[in-house]
Order: sequence, then structure tokens, then C-alpha cells
Amino acid sequence: MEVVRVGYITDLNQREHIGEELLRELLMKHEVHIILIGGDCNLDPQKLPFKNRIRYYILSGDKDDIYVTKEARKNNILLDGSIIRLNRVFIAGIGGLDYYQNVARLDKILSTSNNLKIDILVIHHPPLGCLDLIEPLGLRAGLRTIRNLIVKLKPTIVLTGHLRNKGICYIEGSLVVNPGPADEGNYAVLELGHTRSLREVLLGKLSSLGYAKKNTKASELSSH
Repeated sequence: MEVVRVGYITDLNQREHIGEELLRELLMKHEVHIILIGGDCNLDPQKLPFKNRIRYYILSGDKDDIYVTKEARKNNILLDGSIIRLNRVFIAGIGGLDYYQNVARLDKILSTSNNLKIDILVIHHPPLGCLDLIEPLGLRAGLRTIRNLIVKLKPTIVLTGHLRNKGICYIEGSLVVNPGPADEGNYAVLELGHTRSLREVLLGKLSSLGYAKKNTKASELSSH
């Protein structure tokens, strides 16, 4: 597997029927090798489509049904505070239920690893100052703890959500992406090369909902 393609959705917010269509489109249209579900997506881990053909990992949000996180943990697909490997690509997660504990767990894992480099960091809450602006209030709602972690780990790409701030920004060289909420048909597809370098980021819309079929490259979006 020279190229790794990763699908990502977040924030279904009780529109789980759209989520199932999104998962199918990521697999059938984009032929992703793994799908990351980034929180506030109450999809039953036991009923994810094509479970025998693709790997799923679920990150907790702040609105998840306890059943989802329990089943994900039982099936060893809960990403909170964990590091997984897909080919040469390392993926870590910071969930929305207890991000302090997740950060501590990652620190412990990395302290016993020999120069392990995180390629993709999946976080539910955005970092302070990046895709976290609540425009009506003029306030930043991101977390300083998460920003400090990004600065420390220097992942190639960070996937986030929680707020409905579709776009990209950079934190000291790390690309931070929010594809927009999945309840509006949004998703992201990442492509990493055999050297673990980021080749492309596409922000797409679910075609069956009548959205434009043309995907948007991350380079075409403005920062927020």
C-alpha cells in the first residue's frame, strides 16, 4: 500500500441516516483505506457498513451516546487517547469527553516510544485560535491545551470539528482541517504518500443530497 487514503466525518448531530450514506460514499467513490469518525456521530459500531472491508475508528465527541463509546471501546476501535498505525502512517486521537485524560495517555505512550512521529491527529474540540471563532460573539472557543499539544507533536495534519467552522488554518506548520459538519453532507479525504507526506486533502459534499459533485482542495479554502 504505497498511498494511504483516509476518510473523515464529524458532527452528525442526530442525522445518522446521512452518516451511513457518507460512509458508503467514502468507501465506494473515494476508495479510502480507513474511516475516522470524529465525534458527535451516534453511529452504531456494530452496524457500520462494510465492516469486513474497511477499518473504522471512532473518536468521542461531547454529545455522544454512552452506548457508542462503550461499544467502540469493547471492539477496540475507540481512538480516544490512542495511537494506531496504518501502513507507515500513525494516527492519534483526543476525544471530546475527557481531553485532559486523553492528552495524558498520549504523553505516556509517546514517552516510552522511540521518536514516534504522529502523522494525523484527530481532535474533537478545535485548538485555540484556529477554526474556533464564534462569529456572533466575536469569541474564540478553542482549547489552549489542544493547541499546546499540536505545537509539541507537530503532526502533519490535524482533523477537528465541534464548531461549524469549515476551513483550514496552520499551527506552526501543522495543517488543521475542519471539513464542516456531516449533518450537512460534509466529509474530508486525505491522501498520504509512501514517505508519509501529505499529497492531497479534499473537502467533499455528499452527492446524493444534491450537493455539487466537485470536491474542494484544502488549498482553495481560506483560514478562519
